[in-house]
Order: sequence, then C-alpha cells, then structure tokens
Amino acid sequence: MLRKITFSIFLVFMSLVFIPTVQAQEVTIGDEFIISSVQGTTYNHLIFPRKNFIIKRGGIANTKSVKNLHVIVQSISYDSDGNTLVELGRKDGGRFFRSYKQISARLEKALEAGELRSI
Repeated sequence: MLRKITFSIFLVFMSLVFIPTVQAQEVTIGDEFIISSVQGTTYNHLIFPRKNFIIKRGGIANTKSVKNLHVIVQSISYDSDGNTLVELGRKDGGRFFRSYKQISARLEKALEAGELRSI
C-alpha cells in the first residue's frame, strides 16, 4: 500500500516537472526582427556557424555583414531548459555569410542582450 502511494506521488511529481512553461514573449512564424550590433566582438545568443565551416562552404566569415539585417522567424522549437529556439532567415531571401539560408537564436536571451530587436 505504501509503495503504491509513493509511486503515485512520484508519477504526479514527474508529470509536473515536464509540463512546458508559458513563454513571456509569444512569437509566431513570420514575426520580423532586426539583428542589432553588439558591444563586444561576438554574438552570444545568435547561433552562427563556426568560421571554419563558413569558409569551407565558400562564404565570408564576417559578423559585421549581419548588423541591421531584417530577419523573419521560420521555425520555433523549445530546448530542455524551456528556452525558445528560433530559426531565422533573411527577409530579402539572401544568405547569411553568402552560404547559409538560416541561423538559430535563443530568443529570450537574444532580446534581453539586445542582439535582436522586434519591429
């Protein structure tokens, strides 16, 4: 009897742990953002490919080329920590660094850090 009660409490607790949290920033596919310039030399929450991968694909590994670009949310997912991960594509249909159609971003952290601005 005690085992059944303990097991049922465990199941209830585990089901509460895996309930997804409601995000403060509701984002939908098609929302538009602007990539801002950063104070330092790197973006921390926009996930760009590594420079050697960009160069191997024939691109130019220069993060200055992405400043003030208008981007559109193309897909939305959530990681295990509850962060919103978005795939961003250029509004003009071009490629990032002349070789990648999409980049990823941790939405909430990128907005807080000022790496992305909403329009």
